[in-house]
Amino acid sequence: RWANKNEVYSAFNAQYTLIGKWLTSQPKEIPIYIIVNAGGVSVHVPGTNRTLPMPTQSIMFFTDSWTQKKQKEKNIFYILPQEISDISCPKSCVIITLETDYSLKEKIKKQIPDLHASISPGFPILKK
Repeated sequence: RWANKNEVYSAFNAQYTLIGKWLTSQPKEIPIYIIVNAGGVSVHVPGTNRTLPMPTQSIMFFTDSWTQKKQKEKNIFYILPQEISDISCPKSCVIITLETDYSLKEKIKKQIPDLHASISPGFPILKK
């Protein structure tokens, strides 16, 4: 009975699953930046000295991008909000924030002015 309740979708972060599944169909030539602006237990990323909040793991599971090596192969970059200056988007890119944060999106658009917002995949993205 509880599985069909609207609250379950949000409570289990089903949007992260939607993002992960969508990313698997994207061309690897376009860099994708996932801005991890969700809290959670910090988890070590294999092949790095980094940790990222646990909500990132849902997307990493669907995209098979858990290790640093796989992230490079798939052109998927997980960054924290304070690292947005590390985004490189000379020709094209896709930027996704895990959680809605309008002030963060404005900071990103100031850094990369020719980004366009879209919700066509079923969640908000910024792309060039």
